[in-house]
Amino acid sequence: MKGNVKCVALLLLVVAMLALAVVAGFAAELPPLTDVALLVGHPPEGETAPAAIPAGTVLVLGDGDEGIGEVMTELREAYRLDRVIPVANRAARLGAGESITVAWAPAALRVAVTLIGANATAPTYKVRLEEAGTLIAEPTVSLRGRRGVIGGPNGPAAPYVFVLLRKLPEPPKIEGDLTAPVVLERVSPVYPEAARKERIMGLVVVETVVDVTGAVREARAVESPDEALTQAAIEAVRQWRFEPARNAAGKPVEIKWKVTLAFKLQ
Repeated sequence: MKGNVKCVALLLLVVAMLALAVVAGFAAELPPLTDVALLVGHPPEGETAPAAIPAGTVLVLGDGDEGIGEVMTELREAYRLDRVIPVANRAARLGAGESITVAWAPAALRVAVTLIGANATAPTYKVRLEEAGTLIAEPTVSLRGRRGVIGGPNGPAAPYVFVLLRKLPEPPKIEGDLTAPVVLERVSPVYPEAARKERIMGLVVVETVVDVTGAVREARAVESPDEALTQAAIEAVRQWRFEPARNAAGKPVEIKWKVTLAFKLQ
């Protein structure tokens, strides 16, 4: 009888230790967060711009943690463009063989990014570029830094196409062992025409409630320079999708979360 009690106690101890190990190792076991953005650049009217970038050409591999806005500014300045705008953006945790797809209907562009391998230093992706259903290029990109920029198929609707591929850092802890939510799908706000004509610019801070599925359940502006910008920001943010906040056990939890949208005119 005593032997049986000891065996049960030992078994319970092993189970408890395994549970603690799972909780402690939760963040490390998650697949990498991969972000893909499709950017379209337009040269100034009446000016000669550099030659189009061959589709599939890897332009930049870097260690920077710059956001999409900073990368767009770098590309605009480097290629003497009038503007660079994001037309599609998605992020996801990819396991080996899994893909993210972004598309832009006006130019019939489709980009599928597949994780084909990962080690301690660099995930490797296959980037498939299609135009009107036709394969244009399929380069392999190893992200030894945080980001890569790949040239896409160019045409009248999209004179310069860039595919921004980023390996996102893990979400930070914000309260104890609670991790921050991470934007997986971002919809850009439509600049209100009246605000554009009056050149109203500024930052809109939107407080959201992100539920356990990553959906935005509530959204309200807590700071804004203009009512029209407020409405545009809220309409966009309501369509965002997040990886939800998680507690120490890795369980998704609902959270209030603020996001900032910048309205700028060139």
